[in-house]
Amino acid sequence: MALVPGLAKTVGEAGLAQLTMSACLPAIGVAAFSKSSTTTPYYPRAFGMDCIRFNDSVLDILKNRPGGEHRRHFKPICHRRIEGLYAAQKE
Repeated sequence: MALVPGLAKTVGEAGLAQLTMSACLPAIGVAAFSKSSTTTPYYPRAFGMDCIRFNDSVLDILKNRPGGEHRRHFKPICHRRIEGLYAAQKE
């Protein structure tokens, strides 16, 4: 979110939209969740699955937009371990 104002200045008239869900990683098909309810903050597996569905909906929006310019700018992030969190995968 902190990068959006600076990025918006670089895209000109095309505009820039930010489609994010709080606490969700910008990743395709995976999301972080807490394995134990004693973890703070606690993100249950169901929350991770909601993140996957949300990110899939963002991809659908991008795929259905006219033109193809946006496709070359969209790349998934690489996997990395986040202390105390585990990855939920799309089923």
